[in-house]
Amino acid sequence: MHKICSRRNERQIKKYPSVDQQHAAAVQIVKLFPQLSNTRVTPTAPDESFFFWRNGGKEKGAHTGMIFHRIRNVIKQLPAEKHKYNRGTMPVEESVSTELVARAQLLRVMLASASVAEHICDEMDRCFPVLKLLLKEKKPVNDILDMFPHLCSYEGLVIRQMFERLYPNRTEGLKIEDVFSRCLSYSPSRFSRITFEDA
Repeated sequence: MHKICSRRNERQIKKYPSVDQQHAAAVQIVKLFPQLSNTRVTPTAPDESFFFWRNGGKEKGAHTGMIFHRIRNVIKQLPAEKHKYNRGTMPVEESVSTELVARAQLLRVMLASASVAEHICDEMDRCFPVLKLLLKEKKPVNDILDMFPHLCSYEGLVIRQMFERLYPNRTEGLKIEDVFSRCLSYSPSRFSRITFEDA
């Protein structure tokens, strides 16, 4: 009886692919379609990085890529008993579509120039749910800028646009400059102590 239960548990654990299997799939995709090596996240990233990149190319941290995000979103839809690991009563995270993550990853490699400024602003607006999820997950600033480098583009235009999306019901007088100046006064905790009401 114990062996039967053990085998059943093993089958449940194998309901979704391991990290190694995800990485192998990404490598295989690029091997079958070599032209997809052009989708690599950065010039020095592995050819398969758009599809799966261990720790996002860092020593530690979350994996990145279309396959990883798709698997993560599928896992969130599985009943708790089919998860490899259960985290007790942790709140369920919002999920974003694989297509939206792919859109954000394509946007991140686009070079900012005057001719594509409007396009980048439009795409940042469409990818806002991804940014909102990163903020909700309290990702480090470097990780957020790695996914959305255009927050630093166009002399603050994009970050202002995202600020307005984050606080659509802000008071008429609330400006992003006021938030930044208050953050400086709270150094080193900065943004962690800013609230909508406080600003």
